[in-house]
Amino acid sequence: MAYVLAEKNVMQNYRHPFLVGLNFCFQTHDKIFMVMSLCKGGNLQEAIESVKGNRFKEEDAKKYAAEVLLALENMHDRYIIYRDLKPENVMLDDNGHIKITDFGLAKENVKKDDRNKEFCGTICYLAPEMLRNEGYTNSVDWYNFGTLIYTML
Repeated sequence: MAYVLAEKNVMQNYRHPFLVGLNFCFQTHDKIFMVMSLCKGGNLQEAIESVKGNRFKEEDAKKYAAEVLLALENMHDRYIIYRDLKPENVMLDDNGHIKITDFGLAKENVKKDDRNKEFCGTICYLAPEMLRNEGYTNSVDWYNFGTLIYTML
């Protein structure tokens, strides 16, 4: 339940052009429904797989990387660590711009030097400091940003 509430809170309270927005939310006695922005372009993983050689042209990768960078900086400026950046969580809207989605693992109210010990994320994308259980900062997002760029190229 905590992950669902974190996801709802991030989408509802932090608007940015490169983050999926929450249009409205409602619940029944056993389900929660979140109506989010439509992203007709699918996710970045599907886009990578659809191009020849399974890699983007450098100019396309630069554009997507720049937009992801702006979204991450915005979250970090608001003391949020995303913790789950991967191509499957980067959607493309109908204009070809990115929208980061899936904020269930995002952690709010994390100051710059706060060390977190919670082990979470997609195993093949985990940063070394998380795997070693050393405690981590928003540096885990920058590690994932590097792996995202590598995957695109």
